[in-house]
Amino acid sequence: MNTSSALPQLIIVMGVSGCGKSTLARRLANVLAAQFIEADDFHSAAAKACMAQGIALTDEQRQPWIGRLLHQVNNLTELQTTVLAFSGLKRSHRDCFRALGYRTLFIWLAVDEIEVLQRLSNRKDHFFPASLLKSQLSALEQPTDELDVLILCQNENIEEQIVRLLKVFSVKVIDNKLGV
Repeated sequence: MNTSSALPQLIIVMGVSGCGKSTLARRLANVLAAQFIEADDFHSAAAKACMAQGIALTDEQRQPWIGRLLHQVNNLTELQTTVLAFSGLKRSHRDCFRALGYRTLFIWLAVDEIEVLQRLSNRKDHFFPASLLKSQLSALEQPTDELDVLILCQNENIEEQIVRLLKVFSVKVIDNKLGV
């Protein structure tokens, strides 16, 4: 794939649990031939157990997790784009990634609470229960005034979102194919 040098070095797909950020981030990384990082993989066993019991994490409990993510991202090569699936609920958390100095773009998946609740209820083998959605929605500081945030709504399917993002990045796709 022929990509532009204007492509962000770090693309963070963010939103509440169940919004589809991991699915979109993984697909986008695949299309861009970028590295994919799943933030959930960096939660401690204790944090996952806490959430599995329906107990929301406090800001203090989130700090070591964010620290591990920052360390991982900071050790990346600047030659390859990285796509991170990360809740990014608070502006201060997003600011930590901005402070790393990479060309960064956040993609916020703004979704309907009822739709997300249904997705979470149908999800199997994940530590985050549907009962915690309200706590994430309460903690979410919507990034509507942040210039490096692109807002995607749930009314587009994933392939439509990918095409829209490639246009934003001005990425040329060989033979008009996304590599699917």
